[in-house]
Amino acid sequence: MKSRFAAIMLLTSLLVVVASFVVSASATITEQVVQDYDPNQNLFFMLPSQDPTDANWYRTWFQDWGWTHTFDPTNKVLISASLEIKAWDVDSDAWLFPENDKIYADVTTYLGKLIGTDEEWSISTFAIPVSLLADGELNVWMDIATAFRWVTLGYSKLTVVWDLEAVICIKPMDTPNDFNRRAGGALPVAIYGTDYFDVNDVDPTSVMLGGIAPLRWSFEDVNLDDKMDLALKFSSPEVAALGAVDSAVVGDYVDLTLTGELMDGTTFQGTDSLLIVM
Repeated sequence: MKSRFAAIMLLTSLLVVVASFVVSASATITEQVVQDYDPNQNLFFMLPSQDPTDANWYRTWFQDWGWTHTFDPTNKVLISASLEIKAWDVDSDAWLFPENDKIYADVTTYLGKLIGTDEEWSISTFAIPVSLLADGELNVWMDIATAFRWVTLGYSKLTVVWDLEAVICIKPMDTPNDFNRRAGGALPVAIYGTDYFDVNDVDPTSVMLGGIAPLRWSFEDVNLDDKMDLALKFSSPEVAALGAVDSAVVGDYVDLTLTGELMDGTTFQGTDSLLIVM
């Protein structure tokens, strides 16, 4: 099963952390937390085994509040993200004055509203634009927009799905990466070894450039930096037949993404461009 490396990052202010690591082709890491209650930090998640109607966290329309998720985006290509919020007594289905608890990200991005029913726990999930996560933070704000309605939050969980970032170079050591669609032969592409990316861990049979498998490959120091690289050759006619390449006009730059897996199943990707000259 081909899948991406998924990481679940949660609030930095924690009371209890229980982590489980699942070793599989998906290389999924999950963390489950119970958030802290700390009025000095404007955190009002309910503590475990407490009364959800306690005034410390059972909040109403003039007690809006927010929190921050953090994670490390270094050397990651973000694929997708979601936010899961557990809440109690969300009367969104009430026939009279239904509750409207609006959730925002980074001040202005409206994610949606909490969904639930009277005096029950419910879970609401929101899609997060990955563009909001480039700095490694997600600032969440809850606007309790209905007067004389109350809500308690149990937890908030951010899930980020990402690929390991690979540094690739089409036509290494050549600038620009000009490409003649009428030419035959092979197009060279290199995956560069870095301090965090060991090409010896790559499964070469998994590598694809825009969905095209390589003709052949070898391990060598392509850019002469004393780190091992993976040099691959792809069929130029097959690259020329790719939709984005075939439809480009002369002078266009076309981005091509290379994907693959490490031997442990961790997925990676990298992108470089071609300059169409013919």
